[in-house]
Amino acid sequence: MVTYRPDAASQSDPGGDGTPDLSAFDEAAANVRRSARKAQRLAEKAATFLELRETVRGQGEDASGRVNVTVDASGCPLRVLIDGDEAVGRLVIEAWKAAQSSAGAQVADAAVDAYGESDPGAQALVARYGSAREQDAGERESRPIDRFGILRNPGIRREWH
Repeated sequence: MVTYRPDAASQSDPGGDGTPDLSAFDEAAANVRRSARKAQRLAEKAATFLELRETVRGQGEDASGRVNVTVDASGCPLRVLIDGDEAVGRLVIEAWKAAQSSAGAQVADAAVDAYGESDPGAQALVARYGSAREQDAGERESRPIDRFGILRNPGIRREWH
């Protein structure tokens, strides 16, 4: 067995009593605690931002006033009125979602082509959006998607109106 016995002049034993100087460890621990508190504050601010962002609604109207659109913070349409007809607006949103779903499936196929079928990222995209090739072959149904995941936290995701 080896026993550590620093000499009195050693920097690791400033008192010369055999007790090592742990001030560097204490300082490092204090730095970790400060960093953790800072990270917690940033996480709280980020959560507040995400909640506030969910309340953002932009509205626009064409020059004639016949078409009115309401979008969320990521610019995705939530409501479309055409000549005051909300039913036609719902059809526009339905078609937009179908086009977005088609694009998502094509992105998933592109990921498979680029990275291979065994790549976890490509697999995740196919699991979420489906495959356009499989949909075209009738092997798999189209998957509705929620705004293509743009600026969305799954924990606070809301349904379309």
